[in-house]
Amino acid sequence: MRKKIMLIVIILCLIPITVFFIAGISTKNKAISSNDNNVASEVTTNDKDTEEPKPIEVKDTNTSSEKKNNYNSPSTKTKENSKENTSKKNNEKPKTPSTNKSGQYNSKSLGFTIDFPESWKGHYEVVEGTDFLRVSFKPSKKPLTHEGEGVLFIILKKTPDLNEAAYDTVGSVKHFEAKGTTYLIGGPLDFSMEENHPEVKKYMEMMKERPNVLKTIKAIK
Repeated sequence: MRKKIMLIVIILCLIPITVFFIAGISTKNKAISSNDNNVASEVTTNDKDTEEPKPIEVKDTNTSSEKKNNYNSPSTKTKENSKENTSKKNNEKPKTPSTNKSGQYNSKSLGFTIDFPESWKGHYEVVEGTDFLRVSFKPSKKPLTHEGEGVLFIILKKTPDLNEAAYDTVGSVKHFEAKGTTYLIGGPLDFSMEENHPEVKKYMEMMKERPNVLKTIKAIK
């Protein structure tokens, strides 16, 4: 009986010790787990801190569309139009109707001369380009307003792509040569002046006199 009592007492004494021991182990495991988490967190933080920064991408704000718009801006177009106009002016310049008292027009660049009659004085204008010479009526009262209006005749360098059907005959030779170049003589296919123009009669008179004027063409030797 005494032995049983002693055994019970021992068991009762061991229970608190066992509970305390188990609680101590659990606390220790939690502490270890907490330390491991802290270490892992520090390692992750260090990895982030040591990670190399990514290069910043610099985007071109001037897109291809904007570049196209800049190229087609008014200032650019103005420069281009100015160049085209300058080129046209260089190729097509009004010339003085006559170079001497007799009314002879001398084209050194094209290589021939034309004699204009006294009755034409002050009523015509010569425009010469690199490959043509155009003679037009020049009214003294009402200026001409349309492109190609009042043309009397035109002389062009003959080239393979020249459409001779686009020019009417003028009652004279159709071709002649000067400085080794063949030229075509032609006139407007239609009546190139307003019928109600105050000087239309003078224009018609000069149209009839074209064959005699064109007979005076001479090549410069």
